[in-house]
Amino acid sequence: MAKSKDPYWPIPEATAVKHSILKRYLGAFMGVFFSTCERYGLKPKVVFIDGFAGPGKYYTDESRDPADMVPGSPLIVGELANGFRKGGKAHRKFKKAQAVIFAFEANPGTAKTLTENLAETNRFDMTWDVHQGTFEDGITNLLDYMEKNKIDPAPMFLFVDPFGFKGVPLIEVCRRLFAYDRVEVFFNFMYNDINRFVGVKDVREHMIKIFGGEDGLDELAAIKNDPQRRLQCTLERLTTAIQEHADFVLSFRMNDPERDRAKYFLVHASKNFRAFQLMKESMYKASDLEGELSALSQASKDLRSAFRAAAAQGDYEDWVLERLAKTGPLRYADGVEPFYVETTGVSKHYKAAARALAKKNAIVIQHKWDKNRQQGSFRDGDVLRLARPGESYAAHFKASKQAAGR
Repeated sequence: MAKSKDPYWPIPEATAVKHSILKRYLGAFMGVFFSTCERYGLKPKVVFIDGFAGPGKYYTDESRDPADMVPGSPLIVGELANGFRKGGKAHRKFKKAQAVIFAFEANPGTAKTLTENLAETNRFDMTWDVHQGTFEDGITNLLDYMEKNKIDPAPMFLFVDPFGFKGVPLIEVCRRLFAYDRVEVFFNFMYNDINRFVGVKDVREHMIKIFGGEDGLDELAAIKNDPQRRLQCTLERLTTAIQEHADFVLSFRMNDPERDRAKYFLVHASKNFRAFQLMKESMYKASDLEGELSALSQASKDLRSAFRAAAAQGDYEDWVLERLAKTGPLRYADGVEPFYVETTGVSKHYKAAARALAKKNAIVIQHKWDKNRQQGSFRDGDVLRLARPGESYAAHFKASKQAAGR
């Protein structure tokens, strides 16, 4: 009798990093949205679409121990949703919170396994459906249905994690999906495979679907003997196409640890700065190299990491100085969005750069004092400005604190 094929496999290191970003981000995303709905009396519902869903679980290592498995993306979402319904240390309790899951899986056996795993996890009878079929067919049918019935969807998060580059009409999906306001796309751009085949005629159709057209594909294929330039041009070609439909696009580089070069990029697109901000913070926490959004780089394991951190801090300070020279006095809150968009940093780097420049008497921070103010913290109403010749931030800080009765 033939032995049944094991539907599971050990989780690759890169997939574990990818899932850590997804879990961290969606936990924050659900928490923010459910709280907002509660505040305004709205229905707390989100929709998660998984384009290449898989069986729902992975072995932790090559020992393939069934008692030692970790969830895949659909189950990560399901467990987060259960957590918000149940409440506890990790999440506030939202009794009516709903996370709808649509999972597309082409392989019939894998789809069956995923259906069973989701059913076991669905403790609050939420709508979690597995559709056996390709992502391309599934997402096209779903968007057709939404458009035909004029549906205004709940906040929607689309996760597209293909095995390669076939069957991914990315730009067409972005064009149709971003016609709605509260949507996001998280796409695994398989750079290594695309780099190898971008000039091959037999797969031209698939490349056109990913990039949204033929423009520039021949130019990418023609770049020889300059891998860094080819990488930059390829990523720029993709992000430019996405930005025709989304306002914010962010990428996270995943490296091949053995060859120390880019293997793929996780690309997040949205129309909302808050979504961009939360995703960037999630990516930063998963990054192993200061000054970059990347993981599994050889540079993270040697002295280059420390040099990069120092260089990045200098870049952040330069950004603050250049911004103040351009705008004049700047409210702290008004600098957050451009800092996130224009640098590799997050909030902690913005604050650290401002504090470092203040200690050097290069800038002055005019604090908005209140009784709950903690020294060293920032308030939205604080104002940053370039210091005048001979002006001391420490003296200004002391005088402003005394004037506020502190």
